Amino acid sequence: MKIICFNINGIRARPHQLEEILVRHAPDVIGLQETKVADDQFPLEDIHRLGYQALYHGQKGHYGVA
Repeated sequence: MKIICFNINGIRARPHQLEEILVRHAPDVIGLQETKVADDQFPLEDIHRLGYQALYHGQKGHYGVA
């Protein structure tokens, strides 16, 4: 099992970096820190398009994790 941890520092600003990591390393699980996005703005469709499922939690005024 391959697990990757990535401080994305804003998931909406860096979707290309996330996609590159997923394609290059094909992890089974990836943990994202500092997503900086509210739950209702999380790019869930993009994650699904890349073949992954997502569990995420953001809080107003906090950076959030996925």
